[in-house]
Amino acid sequence: EAYHALEARGEIEEVLKQYGMYEAAPSSSSLTVGVPDINGIKQVIQYLSSHDTPFSQLAIDWRVMDETVLRKRLQGDVAVNQANYDLVMLGNYDVPIWAKKGQLAAFADVPESYDIDDVIGAALTANTYEETLYALPFVAETTLTYYRKDLLLNAGLNIQSPLTYEQLYAMVKQLHQPEKEVYGIGLRSRVGWGQNMALLSVMVNTYGGQWVNQQMQPQINTREWHKAVSTYIDLLGNFGPPNHQDLGWQENQALFAEGKLAFFVDASSLGGSILNPKTSSVAKNVGVTQAPIGTVKRGSQWFWSWNFAVPASSERKQAAQQLALWLTSKALNDALRENYGLYAVLPGTRHSTYDESYQRAIPSASYEYSALRALSHTDTSASAIGKQFVPIAEFTAIGHLVGVQVNMALTKQVSVSEALKTAQYQTTSVMRRAGYIQ
Repeated sequence: EAYHALEARGEIEEVLKQYGMYEAAPSSSSLTVGVPDINGIKQVIQYLSSHDTPFSQLAIDWRVMDETVLRKRLQGDVAVNQANYDLVMLGNYDVPIWAKKGQLAAFADVPESYDIDDVIGAALTANTYEETLYALPFVAETTLTYYRKDLLLNAGLNIQSPLTYEQLYAMVKQLHQPEKEVYGIGLRSRVGWGQNMALLSVMVNTYGGQWVNQQMQPQINTREWHKAVSTYIDLLGNFGPPNHQDLGWQENQALFAEGKLAFFVDASSLGGSILNPKTSSVAKNVGVTQAPIGTVKRGSQWFWSWNFAVPASSERKQAAQQLALWLTSKALNDALRENYGLYAVLPGTRHSTYDESYQRAIPSASYEYSALRALSHTDTSASAIGKQFVPIAEFTAIGHLVGVQVNMALTKQVSVSEALKTAQYQTTSVMRRAGYIQ
């Protein structure tokens, strides 16, 4: 019945696409591009379809899907050596792993017009393996705290800098008004290494913890992890929105834009949408500051980038690389700015993006740019930017396993101590089977 209802409304195709079920490319001459459903990508596709560009005559088969689905699709293709994609968008976790395995075509000749020196150092380094460039950055981000200035003002509250999780808890508690459909805070809770564990990882960092030590021994069942996970659960479990146990960044972004969250800790790249009056009902009342800290500042924010790469299996590598160069160019960003406004600019990758007009229009921009520059030029061991993953192929499985345990603790199926004990055991088993530890 449900299937027929979807079919009658013409929604079957959209549901299938969400789960990566696309029809075969229309012809052998088309370029197949696999991308996650992230802020920015739909506007770029819209621009390509409605404006004259160097690629107007090129048939591009865009395959847009949930990022978790995309990862599974790409991993499946690689496992059986299928050439389903000519150009793919990978995270900075994936690029060096794919490059090491010989699964990506290198960008050997980047034209002078691309202005590689304009690319922010952290975004460039993330796509380099053994001094060779294997991908080009589309967007990059760190973590920020978004908050409702009007709610704080009415409650007589002020944001401290740096903001601690202890201070955040007190304010969230005071501003939580479920009877008015205003909830204290939104945090990622959907299970996944790039969902709930992305935020949890930097919370662990700032409470002095880590995923593994220098000998690759898991460090999950520790006091630092317990404090971070307990803080996360106290915040979200007590002051989160309905269905707070299964919300990704997109759902939280929508809730904040609808005026239903007082605080939202997530990616800086969401600022363009949250601060845009066309997409956010609270745009004029949004305040921004750095991500909260625990007991130390080190590692309290993540670095993430989405990057275009060409699979080694593609039969149209040259055309795919030319498209990647244009999709990550200053020229495209300038065109987006001119046609759709400052909120449409793709953030995090180029110095030229952060001119005075952009930083004035987008309050999150100055925080984002400052953090990304610091990561590019300072000792990262002392940086506010920390890794939210272990750079090994097995981390996707590890992150998911630990994410399940954290979610079980959030929903009171197990205690925090039980969750961490199980997560430590599971992670140790994976690391041992992979040969990292004895």
